[in-house]
Amino acid sequence: QFVVVALEAPTPVTVILLVASVRRSVRGSRPLRCAGGRIPGTSRENWMANGMAESIILEFKGAGEKEYNAVNEILGIDFETGEGDWPAPLLNHTAAITADGDLVVYEIWESKAAQGEFMARLGPALAEVGVAPPVRMEWFTVVGHHHQHSH
Repeated sequence: QFVVVALEAPTPVTVILLVASVRRSVRGSRPLRCAGGRIPGTSRENWMANGMAESIILEFKGAGEKEYNAVNEILGIDFETGEGDWPAPLLNHTAAITADGDLVVYEIWESKAAQGEFMARLGPALAEVGVAPPVRMEWFTVVGHHHQHSH
């Protein structure tokens, strides 16, 4: 997966997120999970043409893959099959674990408002699992996007 965002300056978390995705796929230690090619109800052409896409990085200290999977289960999202109650305005979702074992999530949404509405569902699920609020929540404007599948 390749995503270009408008950054004021490269950040360590951005580099970690991209390196973690590449490292896992290159090493072959564990395949990257993909929700069926695309999130249902989205049209890449529509959101890129209309310039509506916004991306966000969420960094959670003390939360890892176990907590990520537990939150997805509460939300009714099956990342392995792509089935479940995915929010329609969510255009892309990537989760990675840093070298320190912390969870970093990178998402592309139709709008900031749409992500804000989803937080009404996500917040209680995070609390139920015992995940603290993100230590970083930063928005970027998407200027290009490419997502390739080999299946």
